Amino acid sequence: GLVVQGNTVIGSGDVGITVAQQCVHVVVANNIIRESDSVGICIGSSDSDDTRSVSVTGNTSVNNNQNRQNDNVARAKAGVLVNKCLGVVIDGNNLGDTQPTHTQVNAISVVDSQDVTIGAYVSRGNTGADIYFQGVNAGVRQVNLSTLVL
Repeated sequence: GLVVQGNTVIGSGDVGITVAQQCVHVVVANNIIRESDSVGICIGSSDSDDTRSVSVTGNTSVNNNQNRQNDNVARAKAGVLVNKCLGVVIDGNNLGDTQPTHTQVNAISVVDSQDVTIGAYVSRGNTGADIYFQGVNAGVRQVNLSTLVL
């Protein structure tokens, strides 16, 4: 178990907060991430194994994708990226873009993951999808959507 809570990350490198490489039973809650080069919060990675049982709640992850070198990689421009994970809950997050230039593309990107539950979230000002799916059948077996603020 790992708890990442109450942190403020502004203008970080590629990702503000990353949880990957066999992390299990993780809570990422009540953090503020702004203006990362690519993704605000990344759960898992393209070479990650066995990242599972992760809760991402109450975070503010906005105005990311400041270093636009990954413009051709849609998943790499999101408030939250879930990549090769099992059992992730994303709920109650502010994943918008408040800048006039609107650099953040997706509120949430889900890549090759299973048992992903997406609850209420805020997505304002993003230029792409509210939820972006990638992979064979998006790799998602279950997505539950509750009230969204768009």
